[in-house]
Amino acid sequence: MNNLKIMKYEMKRLLFSKVYLVLLLITGWFSYNVLKTKTIYGLNDTAPFSEWSYSSFLLDVNPFLLVIVLMFCTYIFSKKEEAVRTITMTTKIKPTTYFCLKSITIAVGYLLTVAIVIAISFIFYNRVFQFNNFGQFVQPIFLILIPSVLFVLGMGMFIGNINGNLLYIFIPIIFLITNSGALSIISGKSLVNSILESKVAYMMGNLAFNIPQGFVISRISLGVIGILLIVSVCKAYNKSKNKV
Repeated sequence: MNNLKIMKYEMKRLLFSKVYLVLLLITGWFSYNVLKTKTIYGLNDTAPFSEWSYSSFLLDVNPFLLVIVLMFCTYIFSKKEEAVRTITMTTKIKPTTYFCLKSITIAVGYLLTVAIVIAISFIFYNRVFQFNNFGQFVQPIFLILIPSVLFVLGMGMFIGNINGNLLYIFIPIIFLITNSGALSIISGKSLVNSILESKVAYMMGNLAFNIPQGFVISRISLGVIGILLIVSVCKAYNKSKNKV
């Protein structure tokens, strides 16, 4: 029961914070703007509702989603959180359990944000193109969003565990990297674009969404690295608190 109460409290702190609400509004507006000014025309002669065009949309929005995740991380390692943690620990909750609850809260907050962005895109496709075959977008969503957020969340927690203030430096760095396509292994941006540019659309804009095996492996590897970082930080956090 204590765990459930902590989860509810943490969700309220995250989802009703002014910073999150502002970032959510900006992300929602940007998502719609990309759909209206870029996605609507299709990507490199592909249909606007092709997996390629939708992948481009996700890649454009992804930097904002990652910034939100890192902002969530700042709540874990802030000085204010230290005071809250001291009170919470009086409930005899284990440090590992507490850290896991915080991580789950971030995951739920991220998934809710992604759901809102995806809902905006689906409504747009339905209203503008009367398109409802959204099942074809599942692969791009998992390939582009999940590996990136796992890695960035892992890095955010790793850096935050060293010094919470470093996260405020890491946030703009990640935004610039993922937005520019630099170090594309994180965002997948330049890789996906280069794959598309090397092909020619055929059959009235229908281009098969065939992703090279190497790209899939790189995305899986990125996600695994992120998970390992989260686990390592969780263990380090547990050891440090047990010593206190």
